[in-house]
Amino acid sequence: MVRAGLLRWRSTVVVLALAVGMVLAIAAPAGAVGPPVVTGTVTDADTGLPIAGATIVAYDPWTFEFIVSASTDASGSYTFFSTLDSTAWYVEADGYQTASTWQATPFGATTVRDFALEPDVPSFSGTVKLDNGQPAAGSDVSVLWWDRSGTGIWYEYDWTTTDDNGDYTIYNVWDGDPLAVWFSGYDEGRWMGEYYDDAHGLDQAWIQESHLDEIVGPYESVDATLDAAAGVEGVVTDGTDPVEGAIVTLELRPLAEVPAVTEVEPWAFSATTNTDADGKYAFFGPYMPGGYEYRVTIAADGLLPIESTPFNYDGGFYTEVIDAALDPAPPLAAGTVTSAATGEPMEGVAMYLADPVTGDHFGVAYTDADGKYTLPYLAEYGALPFDFEFKAYLDGYEYDWMGPYTYDGTTTINEDFSLVRRERFVTRVSGSDRFAVAAALARKGWDPDGKNAWTGVKNIIVANGETGREADPLCAAPLSGALNAPVLLVKSTGLPLSTKNTIAAIAAKNPGVRVYLIGGMASVPDSVWASIRSIKGVSATKTRIAGVDRYATSVAIAKKVNAINMTPARAESGVMLVAGDNPAAFYDALAASPGAYAYRQPMMAVKKDSVPPVVKTALNNEFKASKRFIVSSPTYISAAAVAQAGGVNERLATSSNRYTAAAQIAGKMCDKGWVYAGDTGLAATLPDALTGGTFFGKVRGVMLFTDSTTKMQSAPKYFIETYDADIYDGWVIGGTSSVTDAVKNFFYTMMNPNV
Repeated sequence: MVRAGLLRWRSTVVVLALAVGMVLAIAAPAGAVGPPVVTGTVTDADTGLPIAGATIVAYDPWTFEFIVSASTDASGSYTFFSTLDSTAWYVEADGYQTASTWQATPFGATTVRDFALEPDVPSFSGTVKLDNGQPAAGSDVSVLWWDRSGTGIWYEYDWTTTDDNGDYTIYNVWDGDPLAVWFSGYDEGRWMGEYYDDAHGLDQAWIQESHLDEIVGPYESVDATLDAAAGVEGVVTDGTDPVEGAIVTLELRPLAEVPAVTEVEPWAFSATTNTDADGKYAFFGPYMPGGYEYRVTIAADGLLPIESTPFNYDGGFYTEVIDAALDPAPPLAAGTVTSAATGEPMEGVAMYLADPVTGDHFGVAYTDADGKYTLPYLAEYGALPFDFEFKAYLDGYEYDWMGPYTYDGTTTINEDFSLVRRERFVTRVSGSDRFAVAAALARKGWDPDGKNAWTGVKNIIVANGETGREADPLCAAPLSGALNAPVLLVKSTGLPLSTKNTIAAIAAKNPGVRVYLIGGMASVPDSVWASIRSIKGVSATKTRIAGVDRYATSVAIAKKVNAINMTPARAESGVMLVAGDNPAAFYDALAASPGAYAYRQPMMAVKKDSVPPVVKTALNNEFKASKRFIVSSPTYISAAAVAQAGGVNERLATSSNRYTAAAQIAGKMCDKGWVYAGDTGLAATLPDALTGGTFFGKVRGVMLFTDSTTKMQSAPKYFIETYDADIYDGWVIGGTSSVTDAVKNFFYTMMNPNV
């Protein structure tokens, strides 16, 4: 239901969650004995009798945050414990006006506050009937008050609906403002005429002055009879069948009072509606005041819009019937989109209609498998004629546009487009060593603009990056995703300068940043933690996640990830099982890391032919319902180990070749929607790749592997060719001794064959 020209008004009320009977654990200030106690009674202001079941809600008077609530007992008494030395509270009970206050509530003391509630005052009451004498059950009754400040607006002070007998009561209307009582029965198409005059809009509604302080008992009895209202109704078809959902708009303008006046006022909006399943529509009541000229406009998708012949209405009972049969509308535009490079049709190209003046889009269609598109006329486009231009857009391509054109409902613009692939770049992320590479990846992922902002970085993960210690950061990707935390590498003998500088930069922008240590004392000694803690802005809280070995450490990380409340939810409830006993399989785990990061899939390490007891216990308890994603081929995680893991399982890679396995893992994760090929990276060595997975998880990309020769391996080459349409940009991780310039340039040429 829409009420033209009416704004609903209510007193500002703090809406607080109720937790009746809840008692908070409170820490009193030093020297105080216990929390503030608030007690009192609630009574009827007229009779003095206790009010049972009244609700007392306490809240912070400055922040409006809920503290606690209580209810009165049979004697009208209540007691609650506050948490503040100043407390606000309000009291409410059925049949009574609400009361509120705030005052000091000292710790170690009892504050007594009694309330005497005023009974509700019935200000307006009455009975509403239909013109046939039957009760008008469910009709709206509103009390409006006039804004004296000159805005020209009637505000709705309060409203109710009539009961089955047509009776209503509205309570506690304030004193001294111009008021109007408004009745309506929309379902019946009826309107209370004597409380709504011939002027359009509520600013001319019937007014009466109220002085409630001079009245005892019910203020005013106002009965009403809802007469059949003036209206417009009709049926819309396409010439044969009814049209559902057509947009029907009622417009009006004043009738000319002086015949000599030749200037015609523009049409103004009155109301709008949609046709039902039978093509029917109707306007009644407040939408049709007397003294106006009216017309109806009708528009529907794929059909030509119409404007009805205007008609006059000067008051009284009246119904205008306007039926309409709409003719088919030719499309605005149609054509084909092809690739400028290959001439092949392009599917999924967005064809946007746009305003040629503002550039704002107001419609869209997409090309089909043959590259064809059609932009139909839609009802929301409105009256004809109108001007438009249209643009062809697909991610990764330069957009093209044509126009402007004028659509008048008689012809279709036929235009073909040929899209040019935009230049795609390959970015190298490198450093003087693996620690510097990790720092550079952290900056690319968490400070992408390079402005040293580090926005939202509240956590940092550090792990040992030395040779032989790679297993520690191996399973950190899902924790990185859960905490939105970059992963940095340290040595067991100290804090590399690149790592120290990165932590310092993050802490400077995010004071109190928390650092998580992965691995035991042999990996990240307390001496290293002391160096980290000494950096200004780092939280003093030390959080170490470790186990007796790499398998127990992976379980500890997985449990931490599982305990964090994360949004969005995981794409699939699962855990990744990675090979922890063969460094050759670490590449597989790192290739899976972007997916583990993006959807926080916990990663746990297993052995080739067995599942360590600590991992098996976790799989049988916290992760019992989780699907097991076996990251590596049977060469590294055998069928026997998979059987011991139990549960439903799926293998992400079947090849023991690191290059092929990484491409298989990336393809499966893309197909599942965990990550996308938009950002595709190449790494060659384990040290460079240690934190690459978390970076690509952050950007929802994939990490492939090649070698350090001048020729790209065939597996990543095939992946790039297969997912070429999805790739926005490429990355290489590590210096030229890791991924050569020849491979980087070949990657660029693959993505930009015509550049």
